[in-house]
Amino acid sequence: FFYGSAYSEAAMLMQIFLLFNIFYLLAGGNAHQAALYVLGRQRVALIINWASLAVTAGLAALLIPNTGPLGGPTGALVAIGVGQAGAVVVQLAYAWRLLHAKYPIRFSARVLLALLPATAVVYVIHPSTWGWFPQRLGPVRVPLSLSELILSVVLFTLVLGVGLWLAKPIEHVDVDLLAQTNPRLRPILTPFASGAPSPRMVISKQPTRPVRKSDLDKLSQSPTTRRPSEPTPKKPASHLPIETQQMEE
Repeated sequence: FFYGSAYSEAAMLMQIFLLFNIFYLLAGGNAHQAALYVLGRQRVALIINWASLAVTAGLAALLIPNTGPLGGPTGALVAIGVGQAGAVVVQLAYAWRLLHAKYPIRFSARVLLALLPATAVVYVIHPSTWGWFPQRLGPVRVPLSLSELILSVVLFTLVLGVGLWLAKPIEHVDVDLLAQTNPRLRPILTPFASGAPSPRMVISKQPTRPVRKSDLDKLSQSPTTRRPSEPTPKKPASHLPIETQQMEE
C-alpha cells in the first residue's frame, strides 16, 4: 500500500510470515508450554524446545543456501515457521494426554470459521475501485493507498465481529473467569459466548422481592425461631435420665 512495486518481493515474505504465525496462534501458541510447566513437565517442554531449535537449524542450513524459490530469506522464514509449528503441535499432543481434553480445538475452529468470511470479503472487494475517496483533508493530502487500507480494516473488523457473534467461540465459563479480573468484560464478551449461562448468572437475573412485615411475623412464629430473651424451656422430669431424677429428689 505505502511503498509501491519496489517492495513487491517482500509481500511474499510477509505472507509466509503471517501464515505460520496464524497457524501458531490458532494451535494455542505459548499456552501449551505454560500448561506443561503447571503440570510439572518442565523437562518435556525443554526437550521439545531444543528439538524445535534443532529442526530450525537443520532446515535453515538446507534451504538458505538454495537458489530456488525456497532459498534465501524465504528459506529462513520457512525454517523458523516449521520449527515453531512443530513445537506447538507436539506440545499440544502431549498436553492432550495429560489433561484428557482437546481444549483449544473448539475455540480455534470457531475463530477460524469467523475469520473466513472476513478474509474473503477483503480479498474480493477492493475499495480502490469505488472512486469516492477524499484526496485531501484540509491542507493534508491523503494517499489513495492509506484510504483503501483504512476502509479495508474497518470492513474486515465489521465482518469479523458478525462472524464471531454467529460462531460464539467462547463459553460462559470463560466469561465468568475473565470477569473476575475485570467485571467490565462480561457485557462485552457475553454476546460471543455459547451454551447455557452459568448458574450464578441465572440466579443474578432472577427478580428479587423486598422483605415484608408479614415475612418477619411468619419467621417469628416459627417453632424453630426463639427470641434471645426467652429462656430455654426445661424438660419435664419424666424425660430426664433416672440418675438425674434421683439427684433432684
